[in-house]
Amino acid sequence: EKYFLYSIVHDISERVTAQKELMKFKLGIENSPNMILITDTEGRIEYANKAFQKKYGYSLDEIMGETPQIIKSGRYGGEFYREYWETLLSKEVVKGEMINKTKQGEEIYISYSTNPIVDKKGNLNGFIAIQDDVTKQKKAEKELSESLEEKEVLLSEIHHRVKNNLAIISALLELNLYHKDEETTIEEFVHSSQMRIKAIAEVHEMLYQSDQFTQISFNEYIERLVRKIQELVKNQEQEIRFITEVEDIDLNINQAIPVGLMIDELLMNSMKFGFNGRSKGQIKIGLDKQGDDVLITLEDNGDDSSIKTYQERSTSLGKTLLDVLISQIEGEFNFWQTDEGAIYRIRFTPVERSGSAGHVF
Repeated sequence: EKYFLYSIVHDISERVTAQKELMKFKLGIENSPNMILITDTEGRIEYANKAFQKKYGYSLDEIMGETPQIIKSGRYGGEFYREYWETLLSKEVVKGEMINKTKQGEEIYISYSTNPIVDKKGNLNGFIAIQDDVTKQKKAEKELSESLEEKEVLLSEIHHRVKNNLAIISALLELNLYHKDEETTIEEFVHSSQMRIKAIAEVHEMLYQSDQFTQISFNEYIERLVRKIQELVKNQEQEIRFITEVEDIDLNINQAIPVGLMIDELLMNSMKFGFNGRSKGQIKIGLDKQGDDVLITLEDNGDDSSIKTYQERSTSLGKTLLDVLISQIEGEFNFWQTDEGAIYRIRFTPVERSGSAGHVF
């Protein structure tokens, strides 16, 4: 009796290779940092990778068989989605950006590419969407855009303020010349002009160093203005001591410049006329808040010369400026003499106004 053995051998090398390639592809999709979603031709979800599940907060069991409507943000109308699906069904790729919503209700910006899955015969088998979270990028772009817009506004404001305040300086110089009498020396003319210009320049210098750009710390302004004036008068024969008692108060540029000019005028008046025949003197400047008002007080320990001079020089530039400036800030200006010296007081209500403070004259 004879026995025969038949053996059939199939070469499955290609199948094994294909399975390995398929496994690589599956692992690649599963572990991709991009969010990947696969649906059938009706839009029902058949697969979502780990990144998709983590970002949107849904497990695979929760979204299997659902449609992408569960991640809609509600920001887009029917026309948007109608065009979206018409393009896909015509076997074309759809790319773009949109806002979706997570399970927790958080809105996220995504960049997406949705591709039709077509077999070798050209049949449509489903769709695969690849998404990338660009929320941080969008926020950064928005912040950059807002920053650029703000800088454009600030540059425009700088131009406007510089232009208007150059006009102020020009007007001040013209008024100085107009009010210059025979007794006024060239040195006095230059000195008074210099102090008025510094009063304006100090506001701008502080504005450009500030983050706010619309208002300045006026207590700091007074301290800085006094230091500048001390530098200007340090070589004079008289020794004048300055005392500042100032609270923390911010002022809009529209009031800071005229108020700064007023303080400058009063300081010049006291220094020039308040200490006649004396080698020493003292000027105290106070800044504080009383209710809704700001109160600025300037006191000197001189005789009554500064007040008499102020009253007698009714057509002087200093008095003209003070009258115009106090009217501009809609404030009150009073002065009186005591046994200890002269007192000048400015009272006004701080306001917020847009635009430049250039219209002083």
